[in-house]
Amino acid sequence: MSGIGGGGPSDVSGLLPEVMTKIYQESINLMVLQGTLTNDISDYCHRLIESKPNFNLRLTINPNKVAVSLSPSLPVSTNQSAFIDDLVLLLEMYARLFDLDEVGVRLQVLDRAMCPRFHIDQ
Repeated sequence: MSGIGGGGPSDVSGLLPEVMTKIYQESINLMVLQGTLTNDISDYCHRLIESKPNFNLRLTINPNKVAVSLSPSLPVSTNQSAFIDDLVLLLEMYARLFDLDEVGVRLQVLDRAMCPRFHIDQ
């Protein structure tokens, strides 16, 4: 755990999905699930950026139908299934963590900070 802003621990990060449950602790207001993209997923992301530099997708979907909902909205390319499989896993974990019937998904290619007054997206 590391603190943000000097007021004690307020964020937590980790490599295992179990870190997500720490968001329920009183002192935690930010949780980061760290991971490394596989070559397949990274390749798909690069192809997506090259083919759709202004890509912007916003959906509200049932967590049990992520793959079916996302497939038609994403460009068909090599490794698309690996990208979708990774999103399915993340969205299912998120939905279970908060007991959600629907999940909001926003995928956007960024070329500048979205909220420069508050933070810088990396």
